[in-house]
Amino acid sequence: SVMRGTSDIVFVKDLQGRYLFANPAAHLVVNAPEGGLIGKTDAELVGGQNNFSDDDSEVYLRDEPVISESYTIVAGQKTWFQSIKNPYRNEHGQVIGLLGIARDITHVRLAEQKLRMSYDSLRRAERLSRVGSWTLDLSNGAFQASEMMYEMNGADPAGPQLTPEDLQRLMPPEDHARVLAAINHCAQTGLSYTLDVTHSNPVRGAFPATIRGQADRDADGNIVSISG
Repeated sequence: SVMRGTSDIVFVKDLQGRYLFANPAAHLVVNAPEGGLIGKTDAELVGGQNNFSDDDSEVYLRDEPVISESYTIVAGQKTWFQSIKNPYRNEHGQVIGLLGIARDITHVRLAEQKLRMSYDSLRRAERLSRVGSWTLDLSNGAFQASEMMYEMNGADPAGPQLTPEDLQRLMPPEDHARVLAAINHCAQTGLSYTLDVTHSNPVRGAFPATIRGQADRDADGNIVSISG
């Protein structure tokens, strides 16, 4: 009853890949009536628009569970799953198939895709406007900078990570002192800042730049980082 009532997909296949058992959640994946999966293979149910059985054979070659991701396309809609598969044995200990549990992770994959698209859009926007972005974590001093931030500072995005100390060699001492004071003040008070400074890098030489920063707060209202 637990396997039938769970929203996770639970199934048992024989050695030929035919379903011996499939709970209601499994039937919903391919819009089949209850019992419609029994005796059929994935290829028979959804044709080549899935990779459910790609790692089935691996289950019989390993002692530990096989964890993998799979997908199916039904009515033009692609759905992603994470599955765990184990050998299924009879009362004599002989392997007669596999037992699997799968969970729909489509929302995770879509969120990752949206994040990648947002990041790509940010990269294009920064490149067009010649703007770099950064975040300073106040708890551990970790400094995260965008790709454009590296380029503006004459640094290789694939090279050593930028640090706040790098700013010291990228601007006159008096401008560097003003930036540090503004960051510290922002961390203490939460007040944003805008500074006009002289910036430089090995390729472009010296050029005017504007540095902006603001406080980022957690759910309790505590200042946890500065970004700009």
